[in-house]
Amino acid sequence: MDSEKQPSSAKSTMQWTDEHHIVLLQEILATEPFKYKPRTQQRSNPWNSIVDHLNDVKNPAFSVTQRAVKDKFNLLKDKFIAKKKEQDKASGIDVEVTEIDVLLEEIIDKEKYYELECKDKDEEQERKIEKSKATAAGMRQKAMGSLGESLKRNRSDSEDSVSDERHKTKKRSKCLEAIEYLQAKSEQELDLKRKQLEIDEKKQSLAERQHQDFMLLMQNMQASTMKLMVSVVKQINKK
Repeated sequence: MDSEKQPSSAKSTMQWTDEHHIVLLQEILATEPFKYKPRTQQRSNPWNSIVDHLNDVKNPAFSVTQRAVKDKFNLLKDKFIAKKKEQDKASGIDVEVTEIDVLLEEIIDKEKYYELECKDKDEEQERKIEKSKATAAGMRQKAMGSLGESLKRNRSDSEDSVSDERHKTKKRSKCLEAIEYLQAKSEQELDLKRKQLEIDEKKQSLAERQHQDFMLLMQNMQASTMKLMVSVVKQINKK
């Protein structure tokens, strides 16, 4: 790719070269900012880390901001996608595949993977919430039904035994005990549901961390292998 000038959002004017592009894409591939939900602090933090690492690089030297890095990455990605479309139209023609192309294709594949994963997580969370709401509604309905039956029985007993004040008092006491029992049972069941949801969320969080560690290991191995392959191809081409 030809050298391009850094957007005006950079700290100072710097000249972008293919070497800068490769270092930038390698850093993005290693950090994977796209594995977090868009427009969140979790998504922003990796980009800050990328900027800090790039500005510490001495050769080639960087002087960039988060906005400049994102703009440059989006520009490279858009050009690569357009290039792929043109290549697909001109099938059968040999095209040169650069290290930048390889890195961009791997990044785009990972972006798509994490987008699907994030969508699945959101749908699963919505299902849990809806299930919790349905459970709570069912418990309330059951409690109200039991309370209505208890009050109905109490009214019937009271009408049949108006002359017996002690009997009425006993019935009212039983009714209050039934209400207290239903309330305590409802609260206990809700508490159990909340604890179960917390346990499920902790298990899911642990599984996600294990998966992320595994993916990071695989990505580092892939990046090392890719660099070696590119180096060998360059040596062969020189010969």
